Amino acid sequence: MKLELVVDDRPYAPGDWVRGRVEVREGGHSRRLSVSLLQRDRTADYTGVVRTIEGAELAQGDVAAPASFEFSLQVPADAPPSYADSLGALYWEIDAKSDERGLDTHARHAIVVLPASR
Repeated sequence: MKLELVVDDRPYAPGDWVRGRVEVREGGHSRRLSVSLLQRDRTADYTGVVRTIEGAELAQGDVAAPASFEFSLQVPADAPPSYADSLGALYWEIDAKSDERGLDTHARHAIVVLPASR
């Protein structure tokens, strides 16, 4: 399985909708194909997902190529802005995932979230 994410490469404000497509370049066995918005943290000794915004399930069962699935995910209204310095980072990422036996296939695309308007 080989996936590619197509997303507008622009900054997003809290409450904005991120719209895009998951392109299936190589098909394969899959239980389900889904997309999520992840809030991630990274420091010198930690990298992980802080929050997951689940999107719609795009497909169930094996996926043939070529195929294209549109999606939209809303950036939470209380989303902290993207940030990075020498000590760490808080960033947002779209994650397209094919749930498979063994290791899952992912395609990821980082997005910039702006500070909320005052």
